[in-house]
Amino acid sequence: MRRFLPIIAALLLAASCNLKVDEEFLVNSDICLQESGKMILKYESTTCQMSSNPEKHRYRIMDDTMSRYYMVTLGEEPKSVGQKIIGDLRWSTGVSVENYTGVEFTVEKLEGGQVWLWSSRRKIAVSIML
Repeated sequence: MRRFLPIIAALLLAASCNLKVDEEFLVNSDICLQESGKMILKYESTTCQMSSNPEKHRYRIMDDTMSRYYMVTLGEEPKSVGQKIIGDLRWSTGVSVENYTGVEFTVEKLEGGQVWLWSSRRKIAVSIML
C-alpha cells in the first residue's frame, strides 16, 4: 500500500488542478470564450458582432461570417461576484459545434457592464456584456 501513496497523491493533485479560473482571464478586458485555457473566440470590433436579449438573459458573439460564434443563455441576470447561475452554452469554431446545457457558472467579476463567468466542472471561461 505504501508504494501506491505517491501515485494516489499525484492523481489527487492532478484532479484538483485547474479548478480555479485563470487570473489572466480576469485581468483581461477581452470579451471571449476559453476552454481549458485555450481561446475559442475573442470579440474583435472590426470583425465581430455582439447581440443580447436581456429579458431572456441571452448573449451572443459572432464573427462577420457567422461561422464562429458563442451564445450563452443564463437562468438569471448576473448581479454579484460569487453568484452561481445555471446556463446553456453553444459555440462553433467554424469546423465543429459544441453544445452544453445545465452548466453551472460562477460570476467571477463584474465591471462596467461586463461579466466574467467560470465553470470549474467544464473548465470554461466566458465573458459577456450585459
